[in-house]
Amino acid sequence: MISVLGSSLLKQSLTEESVNSPAQALDFLNTRIGISLRQSENAQIKDGMDIAYCVINFKTLQLSYAGAYNPLWIIKKAKTKEIDNPQEDALNEQNQQVNAIEKSENQKYSLIEIKADKQPVGYSEFPKPFTNHHIQLEKGDTFYIFSDGFSDQFGGPKGKKFKSTQFKELLHSIQELPMETQKQIILDSFTQWKGDNEQVDDVCIIGVRV
Repeated sequence: MISVLGSSLLKQSLTEESVNSPAQALDFLNTRIGISLRQSENAQIKDGMDIAYCVINFKTLQLSYAGAYNPLWIIKKAKTKEIDNPQEDALNEQNQQVNAIEKSENQKYSLIEIKADKQPVGYSEFPKPFTNHHIQLEKGDTFYIFSDGFSDQFGGPKGKKFKSTQFKELLHSIQELPMETQKQIILDSFTQWKGDNEQVDDVCIIGVRV
C-alpha cells in the first residue's frame, strides 16, 4: 500500500514548484503519506518505505541524491595516492557525505558510499528533513542505487545472507564489463546464491555509467 501511494505521490512531486531536489521530494512524500494515512491521529499505522532518489545532469555530470535507508554507491577508477587523496578530501569538504571509500583487491576501482538518512518515508517516530547530497561525477564513473533485497537474501552453502560486503565485491569484480553484461551477472549471482531458498524480498538494482 505504501509503495503504491509513494509511487503516485512521487509522480505528483515532479509538478510541485516547491520540490526542486531529491531531499525535497522525499520530504514531500513524507508529508503527503502522513496526511493520507492520518498517522498523527492513528498510532496503529506504523508503516514506511525505503528509497534512494537521484537526479543527474548529464551535461555537467552533477548528481544529487537523497535516501531513506537506501544508500548510493559510486564506483570510479582508482588513481595514484598523490591524486586520490586531494579528490577525496575535496569531496569530504564540499559535500560532507562521503562516508566510506573502499578499493577492490586489484586497486583498479574505488567505491564511495553515500549513506542515507536513517529514517523511512512514511512513519517515523521523530521525523526530520531529508539530507540532500551533491556529487560531481567524472566520465566513466558508475553509480548504483538498490533495495536491500539482494543483500538480505539467504542462500549459499551455509544458508546465510548475501550481505552488502559481498555485494560490493561483486560490483567491483564486474566494472570492466558493459552494463548489460553486469545486469546478467548480477541476476545469475542472485539466482545461484538463492538456490532453493525462498526469496525474502523484492530486489531492485539500478546502475548507471556516465
